Amino acid sequence: MGVMLTFEILATVLAIIMAASAVYDFTSPADLVADLKRWGYSAGFERTLGIIKIIGAVGLFTVWGTRWIAVAAAFGFVIYFILAIRTHVSAKDAPAATVPAVVIFIVTVATTVAGLVA
Repeated sequence: MGVMLTFEILATVLAIIMAASAVYDFTSPADLVADLKRWGYSAGFERTLGIIKIIGAVGLFTVWGTRWIAVAAAFGFVIYFILAIRTHVSAKDAPAATVPAVVIFIVTVATTVAGLVA
């Protein structure tokens, strides 16, 4: 499997994950709203996160046409998840609450690297 195909697969999977996460954010679930409040974010911030994720997912889906947009979107998610992990650590959240962000961070790094190498 070539590096470009690896990038296409990773970008597509990441785009699907982020789009699904955005849909979750737009439903404003009580647990997410409570966490955001506890972390010091304003009411409605979950919608802002959802918009960021949708824009990034759309950028990732361009992997099938414009590779550099997809690479930029993947790199944007690297930054997003660095900040998410920082938020969890600063709030002294349980490690189990931080693991999903760490796992997706690793996928975003792999996607970005594959896109740069492809």
